Amino acid sequence: MFRFTEGFIKTWIPAGLKARDIYKPRLHVRINPKGNVTVSIAVKRKGESWRKVIGKFPNNKLDKQQRDTLNSAYRKWFLILEDESVLPKDIYDKARHGEEKLHERLTDEEIDRAEGKGRVSDLIVDFLDRHVSTLKTADQVEQVFARGEFVWDNPITPPRPWMTPLEGGGPLRQLHEINIAELSRQHLVDILRDIEAPVMANRVRAHMMKLCSWGLEHGWLETNPAINLPKNKEQKRNVILRDEHISAIWPLLQPALKFALATGQRRSEVANMRWSDIRQDVWIQEDTKNGQPHALKLPLFTLNLLPSCRDGYHVWPGRDRPKINESTLSHQWLQASKAIGFESRLHDARRTAGSNIAALMESAEAADRVLNHALPGITSRYVLHDFGDIKAKALQRWADKLEGLTVVEPAEITEGYHPTSENNWVNDNIGSH
Repeated sequence: MFRFTEGFIKTWIPAGLKARDIYKPRLHVRINPKGNVTVSIAVKRKGESWRKVIGKFPNNKLDKQQRDTLNSAYRKWFLILEDESVLPKDIYDKARHGEEKLHERLTDEEIDRAEGKGRVSDLIVDFLDRHVSTLKTADQVEQVFARGEFVWDNPITPPRPWMTPLEGGGPLRQLHEINIAELSRQHLVDILRDIEAPVMANRVRAHMMKLCSWGLEHGWLETNPAINLPKNKEQKRNVILRDEHISAIWPLLQPALKFALATGQRRSEVANMRWSDIRQDVWIQEDTKNGQPHALKLPLFTLNLLPSCRDGYHVWPGRDRPKINESTLSHQWLQASKAIGFESRLHDARRTAGSNIAALMESAEAADRVLNHALPGITSRYVLHDFGDIKAKALQRWADKLEGLTVVEPAEITEGYHPTSENNWVNDNIGSH
């Protein structure tokens, strides 16, 4: 169950000229532009809404007694509303006879147990809405937590995509029905043991650790059960495409993948490209993994890989969504690599670009700057130069080599694999993986 912690209350700050709303399970906090705060219990069921104010404050400077009072009131009402059969009209009827009588049926033991009535699903909802939704990788993270079904009763915020029923749900779907007070390290270890692929288990482990540390920080958990979870050893990949592989796979790739190989950028960065990010011949990435803006002056060869029609918001649109699905890019690359008899992953294209740039420029630093790796140690604090000239020269040399490798198509392409037009490929693949 959620708790009013000192850290959470400090986040109650105004947001400009409009009131700011914060939603928790069966809870609504409103901060007006002057800083006044209203805390209410809120529920909506079967088209009916009910709300009760449990606290009003002039600012977010609450002492321990005020926090304890809020937590006590929240626990009592949370326990009452845990019964899904209780409708707002029933609450109104009972409330008319006095709030005290409504609480008389709750023993002290029941109220104490209310701490454990909340489910981990409540924590996951808050984690995904407040943290994950701000990330570029939100869609992928949300799929990991997908439970296969979810009942959404928030009267203000519409359900997010991860709440759509999925067959089987994500690898962390088992967490949803566990009571927060009962969540243990053993629950998390058991989930990891059920995942056969070691690399996937490590990725799920990372999501578990982030969820639990975030829950501890924001008042959902008393202790962190995800400390020192077992981690599988991973063998680092060192696969790059040789010149003959590049020549063979190029005609099988769609423009988005050719662009990824020509620039060496991450698949998320390519999938999230917007037309507004391209200013003449410069691609500017404002939101990057290392937090630093990244500008790339694109050679003519690379610019010609972009779609000729600039309709829409994103450069690479999907069939049923505004942008291409990252998993679709990975899948199409894998299929093309299998067709040439050299199986590789999309991230190997990034490694290939970096290795070639380092060789052509005789400088690993040039490759690091194009790939936008973070500068080491204290250097990142003091070296703020964007290395624009070096990156432009490196991309031009890499483009010149690619153009030479891809002018003549390979004589033999694996039977049964035929590249389709861009439009057909988008219709056939986007959203299907």
